[in-house]
Amino acid sequence: MSEAQPSYLPLEDMTSVTGWRKLARVGLFLYVIGLLGYAGYQFVQSGNPPLAEEAVEETPWIVQSVVSVGRAALWDFGRFLLLGFLCGAACGSSQWGVSIFRVIASVIMGFVLAVIVAVTANGLIHGPPISPPSPLSVVVILVGCLWGNWLGATWMNSGGTFGWAFRQMALTIVVLLGAAGTLAWKSLSKEPLDIASETVSTEDRRRLVNLFREHDPRKLEEDEITEMTITQEDVNKLAAWGLSLVPGENRAEVELLDQQVAVRATGRIPVLDRYVNVVSTGSLKTREGELVYRPVELRLGSLSVPSSLFQLSGPLVLDEEWQRGPVEPFFQSFESIEIGDQVAKVSYGRLEVDKAEVRNTLIDMGVLEDLEEPVNAQVKNLIAFAEQTPAIDFAQCVQTAFQFAQDQSEEGDAVLQNRSAILALAYLLGHPKVRPLVGELDQPPAELRQKFNGVKLRNRRDWTQHFTISAALQVFGNRSASLDVGILKEELDADGGSGFSFGDLLADRAGTMLAYKATESEGQAIAMQKRIVAGLDESDVMPAGDDLPEGLADEVFQEEFGGVGGPEYTKLLVEIDRRIDELAGYRN
Repeated sequence: MSEAQPSYLPLEDMTSVTGWRKLARVGLFLYVIGLLGYAGYQFVQSGNPPLAEEAVEETPWIVQSVVSVGRAALWDFGRFLLLGFLCGAACGSSQWGVSIFRVIASVIMGFVLAVIVAVTANGLIHGPPISPPSPLSVVVILVGCLWGNWLGATWMNSGGTFGWAFRQMALTIVVLLGAAGTLAWKSLSKEPLDIASETVSTEDRRRLVNLFREHDPRKLEEDEITEMTITQEDVNKLAAWGLSLVPGENRAEVELLDQQVAVRATGRIPVLDRYVNVVSTGSLKTREGELVYRPVELRLGSLSVPSSLFQLSGPLVLDEEWQRGPVEPFFQSFESIEIGDQVAKVSYGRLEVDKAEVRNTLIDMGVLEDLEEPVNAQVKNLIAFAEQTPAIDFAQCVQTAFQFAQDQSEEGDAVLQNRSAILALAYLLGHPKVRPLVGELDQPPAELRQKFNGVKLRNRRDWTQHFTISAALQVFGNRSASLDVGILKEELDADGGSGFSFGDLLADRAGTMLAYKATESEGQAIAMQKRIVAGLDESDVMPAGDDLPEGLADEVFQEEFGGVGGPEYTKLLVEIDRRIDELAGYRN
């Protein structure tokens, strides 16, 4: 008769397991202290996001948002997988047979501990009131902790062998990659959501700009509270206008219901030829300076978050990691948001903005590039040039800036140096308001500022400003945004201003073209440097425009050209672009 299987591990294995379990308990204690310490540090640092995001210019905005959420989810999963593993190992059993009960107990204990740590960390980072994690965080914490606990407890049950641990972790990675791939694929769709293309007319643009000018929170008194009413139509016009400036095929639709907001958005991923479709409905409110969204429906592609999970986790604090620091005043200026049927009423107070902090935040988020140092080097070079030259003109300034960019490019990036040259020209020849977006730039003495202000392009001072500011907008954003801002400026001028000017539009588009050609690629950047340094005439980068209609009142502009997008307007815009394309400075 064979011997019965012993119910305990051999003595030497039990000693090894006991040692590992003690080490796991010490590690668990240190890890929890470290995790809470990290949360406390985040609280002291005003909740700065743990991972700086980089915006990919050609990536649809919806994809950028999903990637941002995915990174945060991966960060949470890793933290609580390790927490669960340590807890499972600390509570694991060295016995065979009945050990499954201790494994299950350790899993439950680990998950409870992880939720306590997660809620505490959330409270430390974001301050009172301490609220449950978001729905996504709940799922991530649950899966991470349960999996980690099971790995830790069963590893101890197996005797703490590294071979077993390696196989389990390899299996975990394979399963995670498979699950992530499956979720990613199910979240993508072959077809976009059926969202009607919203047309934003000249009148729409003017109305929206004037609406926000009339309700500028920076103009309020310190204790003054006022209210702005915005319709569902205006919200969708704003969304369409904003998305038109973002690269990619993006559409969004907002429906204002009684106490609820419904959002539908779609964006195309060209590489995969698939669409990211998002549908969500929920209530939107303010709470102690935070914008709070309580969803009742959330779908990403064919994936749907169970409504019971929303009840468990409570509301979402929108962009909660970025509501502290420089953007906090924007949220704190909101007093209340009341959502009605196709209308929203926003009560708000005075807004005070620290431009330097906003700039730093935009840099951290990847929206702006930190070019302060190379731009200031260009500014100093141009100031020195102006001090040594009795009379300066546009071509000399551009040639001086690009000569310096070429010299600096010997040590590195030609695109970066050209971007810096363009921003320095916009600051000195265009408008000093470029400065807050770039950083602490040297300010020229009054007499030199006057000299720079006298530089003309095609014998027009205003064309110098239009050209250089549009070039800077191309550097800050993208080509479509720069062109759109130029058109908007002329539309506003036609409505009681100086009148719509096709000549100004010519200067806007020529400046945009210069920046585009000079920063499109490293090869184009080097070629543009050589071309300009070899000898530049202003006619190489700015065509003649004396024959173009200017000073058109709105009635005349609408009647004769059909407004922006009208047949005669389009015909003249094609002519403007033809003149620019034929310039020697922009030929490949």
